[in-house]
Amino acid sequence: PHLENETSRGWDYGVKVALLDDKLIFTLGGFYIDRHGVKTTVRDPVTGVNETVAAGTQLSKGVEFEGSWRVSEALTLQASASTVNARIIYNGNATTDVGRKPAGMPADQASFLWRYSFRGLGLEGLTWNAGLTYTGSAYPNSTATDARRNVQTDDFTVVNTGVSYTWRAAQRTRHTVRLSAKNLLDKEYLTPRADLGASRGVFFAYALNH
Repeated sequence: PHLENETSRGWDYGVKVALLDDKLIFTLGGFYIDRHGVKTTVRDPVTGVNETVAAGTQLSKGVEFEGSWRVSEALTLQASASTVNARIIYNGNATTDVGRKPAGMPADQASFLWRYSFRGLGLEGLTWNAGLTYTGSAYPNSTATDARRNVQTDDFTVVNTGVSYTWRAAQRTRHTVRLSAKNLLDKEYLTPRADLGASRGVFFAYALNH
C-alpha cells in the first residue's frame, strides 16, 4: 500500500575551524535525530489482520568529523570519520526489535584521501588521487526472528586510486583522460547488508570541456 513519507526531527551541532590561511579546515559535530514513519507491520485490533503502515520510530545519535589540509600547491589531504548509535524505538508487532540496531547500519565509517598534482619535469596536468575507505561492522538481519539477528558482518577497508591528465588544445578547450581502479587490491568482503562486495573494477573516462 501507499505509505506516508518518513519524517525526522532532531539537532545538529558542532564547530568549524580554519587555520593556516584556510589551508587546514575541519568540522567536528554531533547529531541527535528521531526518525518517524518507518515502514513496519501492525495488527489491526478490530480485524486481527496485519497491515503495513508508516509507524515505526528510530533514534540515531553520533559524532562526525570532516577535514582537509592543503599541505602544498601540489598535495591535498582529506579525512572523515563518523560513529553512530542507532536504535529501534518502535517496530509494530516486532516488540523484540526494540533497542536493537537497524538492519545493515554500520556503527563506524571513515575515509582518508589524497590528491597530488605533479609539478615540473613536463608533468603539468598529471594528477594522482588515492584513498582508503573504512566501513565498520553491522547486523544485516537485526530484525529477523531467529538466530540470524545476531550475525554480524566484519569491518573492511577498500583501496581506490586513479590518475588523470588534462591538457588544453585551445584557449577554451580542455581535454581530460582518467584511469581509475575501485577496490584496487581486489579485497573480498560483505557489505553491511551481507551482499558480496564489488570486486576490482578498472575504468577509463574522457571529458571534453569547451
